[in-house]
Amino acid sequence: MIKIPKKQLFKKFFVFQIILFIALPVVTFIYFKTTILLILIIYFLNFVLIYNIFRKEKTKKNFIAIQNEECLERNNILEENLGETRLRTKYLSEKIKKYESLKDLIESLSQNFLLDDVLEKLSSISFKILGIDKSCIVSIYLLDQETHQLILSLRKDKIHKNRTILSSGDIFDIWVLKHVSPLLIEDIKKDFRFDLEKINHQEVRETRSLISVPMISNNQFIGILRLDSPYSNVYSQEDLRLLAIISDLGAVAIENIHLYKNTEELAIKDSLTGLYLRRYLMERLEGELRRASIEGTTVSLLMIDIDNFKHYNDQFGHIVGDVILKNLSKILLDTFQEGGFIVSRFGGEEFAVILSQISKEKAKELAESLSKKIASNNITVRREMIQFTVSMGIASFPQDAIDKEKLILQA
Repeated sequence: MIKIPKKQLFKKFFVFQIILFIALPVVTFIYFKTTILLILIIYFLNFVLIYNIFRKEKTKKNFIAIQNEECLERNNILEENLGETRLRTKYLSEKIKKYESLKDLIESLSQNFLLDDVLEKLSSISFKILGIDKSCIVSIYLLDQETHQLILSLRKDKIHKNRTILSSGDIFDIWVLKHVSPLLIEDIKKDFRFDLEKINHQEVRETRSLISVPMISNNQFIGILRLDSPYSNVYSQEDLRLLAIISDLGAVAIENIHLYKNTEELAIKDSLTGLYLRRYLMERLEGELRRASIEGTTVSLLMIDIDNFKHYNDQFGHIVGDVILKNLSKILLDTFQEGGFIVSRFGGEEFAVILSQISKEKAKELAESLSKKIASNNITVRREMIQFTVSMGIASFPQDAIDKEKLILQA
C-alpha cells in the first residue's frame, strides 16, 4: 500500500478547492443553468467538509501534544527514579566495599598474635573505611588495668604528623571511659555536654567533629578507638556503627593476644614465684652461649641456693617456705630484671640468673650486692622477724666452660 505524504496531500486538496471555487460556478451555470442557491449549497457543504477536516487535524495535533507532554513527564519521572537508583547502587556498592574490608580485617586479626600489628591493622582499616577527610586522626588508647588510666598506644595522622595528642586522653576519652558508651560529636562548639575550656592546653589537636567507641570484650574495658576531624559534620550514625564493629573485632583480638600471652607465660613461668622455669632457662642459656660465641662476648651464670631451707619448712611449715621463695624471687626480679637478665627458678630452693655480656668479676660484684640485700631483708612470720641467707656460685663462658651443662656444674 502506497502512502501519500501529508504535505503533498494537503497541496492537492488546496488545488482541488481552487478549481472548485472557480470552475464550479461556471460549469454549473453554463451546462446546468442551475441557480445560485444550489451553488451556495455546494459551497456550504464544501466549507463544512473543510471545517471538519481542519478540526480533526487540530484535535489530532492537540492529542499528539498531550501525548508528548505525558511522555516528557514520564521520561522525567524515569530519569529521577534512575538517578535515585544510581545513588542507591553507589551507596550499596560503597557499603559492600566497607564490609568486604571488615571481612579482610577479621581474617587478618584471627591470624595475628602481636599487639603492635593488631593496633596498626585497626588504625589502617578505620582510616580506610571512615577517613572521609584525609586530615583526620585515628587514635587508639589502651587501659592500664592496674592504674585504670588510658595510655595512647597508636596514632595515625597522615597530614599533620607533628600535632600532639594527650597520652592519657582528653575530656572526650574520659567521657567514653566513664560512661562505657560510644560518642558522636558533629560539632564540638555546639555540644553542650562538654566544657571546652577544660581541655588541657597541651592538646593542640584541631577537632571539630569526632566519633569514639569503647573496646570491650567479655564485659572488660580494654581501650578506646577514636577518629577526629578538624571539620564539623563529618561523621554520621552509620560511621559510628561501623567504628563500633571495628572496635568489637579489635577488642576480641586484643583479648586473644592477652590470653595467648598468659598461656605462653604459664608454660614457661613458675606459678608460685613468677620466674621462668628451668626448661626455658636451658633454652635461653643455649641461645645466649651461641650468640656470645659468634660475637666474642662473655656470659656469666649465677646459681643461688637458700641456706637451710628445710629448717624453715620443718619449723614454720611449707606456707612459710613459700613466703621465703616469693620474697627471694621479688628481690631477684628487682635486682636483675631491669638489666634484661634472665631470672629463673632452677628447682626447689635453687635459682639461676643468666648475666649476658657480664664478666666474671662484674658478676661477683653483683652477687655480693645481692647477698647484702638478702641478708638485710626481714620477713614477719607469726609476729616473729626472721631472716634467711643464700649461697651463690658463679661461672663464666668461655672462661670456665664452653657448653651449658658444664657451665651449670661449674656454677
